[in-house]
Amino acid sequence: MKACTSRTWLVGIGLLALLAVPACYGDPRPKDDPATTNGTESDLDLVATTRDLKAQLEASPGDPEVTEALANVYARRGLFSEAINTFKDLLADDPNNAVAWHNLSLCYERQELFREALAAADTAAEIVPGNEFFQQELLRMKAKQRNGESGERAFTAKLSKAYEALKRTDPDGPTYAAALIDDLMRNWPEQSETWNVAGIMALRLEEVTLAKERFDRAIARDPKALQARYNRALLAWREQDNATAKSQFEAILNLLPEEDDRARAYVGRLVEDLAADKSPEDSRIEATVRQFDS
Repeated sequence: MKACTSRTWLVGIGLLALLAVPACYGDPRPKDDPATTNGTESDLDLVATTRDLKAQLEASPGDPEVTEALANVYARRGLFSEAINTFKDLLADDPNNAVAWHNLSLCYERQELFREALAAADTAAEIVPGNEFFQQELLRMKAKQRNGESGERAFTAKLSKAYEALKRTDPDGPTYAAALIDDLMRNWPEQSETWNVAGIMALRLEEVTLAKERFDRAIARDPKALQARYNRALLAWREQDNATAKSQFEAILNLLPEEDDRARAYVGRLVEDLAADKSPEDSRIEATVRQFDS
């Protein structure tokens, strides 16, 4: 996720990084044997290698080693459609080749065919159920499919609508906000901001214990979640749990950039008022006035 800005304390979203171009994880043969190259050697002439491998397939149709090597070379060249078709040919004869399913998944991913990528990753994980790498790739691809289909903009838009709905005073506002937040928790539970807005919703419903749990979950998801820490501190302050409030404010001060004088002064004033037993509401008003008058 992108770092939040200290002034607004709104959290942005970033996409997962792509893996490297698919590579064969089998035992490589000597590089001078074009029939068994895996397409990963950096000094290969990939165009010439492609030509040689295709010639060998014409001479020995269906050879699994040559077919897999050709698929990987296509992928190295960025010819993902050709790579996908070649992996499919290989898997038609060797459906238990987990590595090929994994590499096919990566090729689909590069073409942003996330549903197909997830299906291939799932097959690889099923073939070798105890393999941690394939299991992790399956989890990554599930997230990738969700992001690919729903998208960064969808999450940001829905989150923004939820915050706006929470500000509404009409009877339909909380109902609409609850529906949006349920969707956020169902589809984006890994996002810290999901649990922060869910915590705010719980406070609107006067479910204080649930609100604390959700703010804590947001912080656990992202220790740099300034907004969740701020909300958790205020909630602790209202409950006269000054130790928790102080620890959260101090964490915010540690996370804020040194050059952000306004935000640091604002939080510093809250810490002083907390020690002086002021109410959080009065302190926030005074600190805000001082912040924008400076």
